[in-house]
Amino acid sequence: VVRTPDDWNLLRHSRIPVLLTGTSDWTPGQPILAAINALDPSHHDLNIKILQRAVTMAKACHGMLHIISAYPSLEPWLSPIRDAVDADTIRAEIESDTRAQLERAVASASVTEHISHILPGRPAAVVESVRAELGGGLLVIGSRARSGVEAAILGNTAETLLHQIDTDVLVIPND
Repeated sequence: VVRTPDDWNLLRHSRIPVLLTGTSDWTPGQPILAAINALDPSHHDLNIKILQRAVTMAKACHGMLHIISAYPSLEPWLSPIRDAVDADTIRAEIESDTRAQLERAVASASVTEHISHILPGRPAAVVESVRAELGGGLLVIGSRARSGVEAAILGNTAETLLHQIDTDVLVIPND
C-alpha cells in the first residue's frame, strides 16, 4: 500500500473517522483489533472513542474484539543496573497498571465481550505481532494529530503502523 503526503494530511486533520482499505476480501467473523494507549491518561477519551467504534464494527462484522495495549520494555534501560533493581517486580507493576487502565477504558466504553492483549514493546511492533498472530482483520486506531516539533520528536504511532501493517485500518481522530 502506498501512502502519500495527502494521505497523511487527511489522517492528521480529519475530524471524522477515515477507513483505509486494503486488497483483501472481507469475510464474516474476522477479528476486530482496537489499539489503545492505556498507560497515558491523556489518551483516555480517545481510547473510549476507539473502543466504542471497534465494538460497533465487531457487531456489524460478527467478529471478536481484541484490545491491544503495549507497555515499555524495560530491558534496554535496566540491563546496566540489573543487580540494583528487581526488573521482574517493576515489569509486573507496569503490566498490572496497564491492565487496570485498559479495564478502566473498557468499563467506560461499556465493552462487554473482548480479548485483551497486553504486551511489552514498541506499540507498532506489538500491534503488528498480534495482528499477524490473529491473521488479519480490521484495525481500529486513533490519531492525535501531532505536528511540528512534537511530531518530529515524539513520532506518530498511527503513521508508523500504517507504514508497516497490511490490513484494513479505521483511524479515529482525537477532536
